[in-house]
Amino acid sequence: MSTDPTIRRRELATVEIKHNEHDLLVFHTLNFSDAAYQAFVCFVPDRESLVPESLEPYLKSFPILENSLEQCARIVLEDMLNVLIPRYIQVELIHRTATQLQRVLVEEKQAKWDNAGLLSHIPGLKTKT
Repeated sequence: MSTDPTIRRRELATVEIKHNEHDLLVFHTLNFSDAAYQAFVCFVPDRESLVPESLEPYLKSFPILENSLEQCARIVLEDMLNVLIPRYIQVELIHRTATQLQRVLVEEKQAKWDNAGLLSHIPGLKTKT
């Protein structure tokens, strides 16, 4: 995968949301790199949503072994923020070996957006009500 964000982000295709009066919570899960890695992307789209089929080529070409899992999670978050401009997004990367499990979770939300009721449906997320 390219280190140039513009080239890297071309893999992520979007579709316009025509009726966005209500907040939607979108989940994507993908195993990659011989199933040693998993990615979970959860977001509340604003005007654009991710085409599910575009996530796989994006992540499968990711140089995860060349970066720390933390750095990879930040890169995925920044790419998704740039392409989708979501109201809320959470990216979780998981690496499993025979003896260890590493999880990295990063999230971001638009400053004035809040929907604690919707976010309460994300497993493990603690929200203020």
